[in-house]
Amino acid sequence: MEIAAYFAIVVIVGMVIGLASERASADFFLFLALAAFMLTGIIDAKEALSGFSNKGMITVAILFIVSAAVENTGALEGVTSFFLSKRPDGNISRMMLKMMISVSALSAFLNNTPIVIMVAPMIKKWASRVNLPASKFLIPLSYATIFGGVCTLIGTSTNLVVHGLMLSNGIKGISMFELGKVGLPCAIIGWLYLAFIGKRLLPDRKDMMETIEDKSREYIIEIKVQKEYEFIGKTIKEAGLRNLKGLYVIEI
Repeated sequence: MEIAAYFAIVVIVGMVIGLASERASADFFLFLALAAFMLTGIIDAKEALSGFSNKGMITVAILFIVSAAVENTGALEGVTSFFLSKRPDGNISRMMLKMMISVSALSAFLNNTPIVIMVAPMIKKWASRVNLPASKFLIPLSYATIFGGVCTLIGTSTNLVVHGLMLSNGIKGISMFELGKVGLPCAIIGWLYLAFIGKRLLPDRKDMMETIEDKSREYIIEIKVQKEYEFIGKTIKEAGLRNLKGLYVIEI
């Protein structure tokens, strides 16, 4: 194996380690690896920049703009009100199915990230209001976006990139709903699994604020006293720290 091949392997392994460590943004490590390949002559400038002219990548960029517009305008709020019923019937499986089908339908045409960012806080508030554990709905929400993404060409950026590569190599691309032949059955199986089996594996946790209210005495807060604090040298009573509302000083 040539030295260039060994170097390429080292760069790729280093990039994967960097991505896994999350010490910097993903684009930093990707462009660092790209620069290393260009500087060593493994790829030329034309090859390095060819991806930016890929039709799939351009479509991904456009979809990000559309998704950002949907996120900023709050257009999803009307859709989420459909499955976040004000009077739940108590059947978590039915409510999970309703939520996942709705979210998957959105994810088939929009980017996953803004959907999760917008819907997750709504689900947490709704669950707290109707006295249901939000932990039962958040993981299914994430998977629902993935299920929707595999049903259409524009569902995920991966589909679009592969479609662009196929076209650039003279291969017939993927039609809009072609992936749905496999994606939709997989989505249906995923919905049913999460609603009837997966829900038993998901935690039944309350919201953090509710937990603090129920178990407030179990929490200890440590505070560092600054040098300029005016009550240094005085007793707890003299400093007015004996009758704090909801708090009790146990040690200095």
